[in-house]
Amino acid sequence: MIIPQISLSHNIKVQSIISLEKSIPYECGLRIFLEDEKIEMITKIIKKNRKTFTYFKTTSLNKKIDFADIIADDLSVVKLINQPAVVGKNNISYQGDVDTDSTANFFQKLIVSGGRILFNSRTFKINGPIESKVRLEYLFCTGEMFHPKYEK
Repeated sequence: MIIPQISLSHNIKVQSIISLEKSIPYECGLRIFLEDEKIEMITKIIKKNRKTFTYFKTTSLNKKIDFADIIADDLSVVKLINQPAVVGKNNISYQGDVDTDSTANFFQKLIVSGGRILFNSRTFKINGPIESKVRLEYLFCTGEMFHPKYEK
């Protein structure tokens, strides 16, 4: 087994994703953009019809995508979702009905401790903790998303 070398990219930007319907969040997640590489990764929780899904998509403007993943501690978002990839022209995505506690654990580890981005044979390090504004927005979003007062 070949272990990929870790590349340090100082141009990794992390933003929160919050989508609302009638002022209630239905998508909460993170957008990770590697500026130098022109790679965008989106990982989020989607709540639809009382079901919760975990979603992960990678888009690359410069390179064909053979494999992409985000690892937080020992948790892989691709293994967590455990569904076949949907491959597009310049993207790859995964979505599945995943245990909410496992997804919460993945995001907690990612926003607090950071993680690694795997893209083809390369690895990039995400330093933790992620910026406090992004952490707070994500935590507020999921707190509202799963608040009992919004259960229908």
